[in-house]
Amino acid sequence: MSDIVVLGSFMMDLVTKTERLPENGETLVGTSFIQNAGGKGANQAATIAKLGKPVKFIGMVGNDDFGKEAKEVLISAGVQIGHLEETDLASTGIGNVMVGKDGSNRIIIIPGANLKYSAKEFETVKELIKAAKLLVMQLEMDFELTKLAINFAHENGVEILLNPAPARELPIELLSKVSYLTPNETELGIVTNRTISTTEEAVAAAQILVEKGVDNVIVTLGEKGAVWVDNGNNIVKMKALTVDAVDTVAAGDSFNGALACGIIDGLEKNDILKMANQVGALTVTKVGAIQALPTYEELYEFQQVMEATNV
Repeated sequence: MSDIVVLGSFMMDLVTKTERLPENGETLVGTSFIQNAGGKGANQAATIAKLGKPVKFIGMVGNDDFGKEAKEVLISAGVQIGHLEETDLASTGIGNVMVGKDGSNRIIIIPGANLKYSAKEFETVKELIKAAKLLVMQLEMDFELTKLAINFAHENGVEILLNPAPARELPIELLSKVSYLTPNETELGIVTNRTISTTEEAVAAAQILVEKGVDNVIVTLGEKGAVWVDNGNNIVKMKALTVDAVDTVAAGDSFNGALACGIIDGLEKNDILKMANQVGALTVTKVGAIQALPTYEELYEFQQVMEATNV
């Protein structure tokens, strides 16, 4: 059994690149179009696999060409997909992605088959989850299924890493069962109903969630870096790395995947954040989602360069 199990989404990203993102009501001529395999769950699972950790992916795709490609891409990344289901009831999920010249992006997802994964399918993976050390989840699947999985993992002593994206308000009784909550600053604002624009505001909001029962809140803050607040009110801050970003798609997902690896390895919080920052930074230097995710070898080489330059 794998130490890490990811229950999440697969999306085929249909990516349009433009000089800049359009304003409301504006039509622009794009510069290129590419098709990338992605989705938060698949990206996080692929990150974990490419960093050298065994990982099983639970999810659902459509019985279509995108679904077939999903399996091929995940297998190629090293993800174990024996529990990736297929349905005739919906097409494989897609993400419509616009990427500006500066790497900024806007994304609209159509979940499709991801929402068809139900309690019936979940019955077949309960033993798999019970045997895991960490269950990694997001919010791109049916919310009732998400709640079912969190409750089941919690009841069976399995730690839960929840990336609350796409963001929504979450009930306290659910949050209190989460071991690691990993919002970005926008998502943190939605979850806590607060405005987050500074690191200090992120820390204060994270402390509110910890007081409500979340063991650890790890917030990504873009160019401001990241911060980790735990239930002992310990605060660890990490500066962002400066790299030439060409595409920020999957940066947050790769950060989450690296967090999962660090947690399983029992690393110190500072070292986990450092590695996750490095993985996220490497991801944005390439175009795409799963294909942009760094391997362990690429991460090691990057770390050697960082050490040599004292960064």
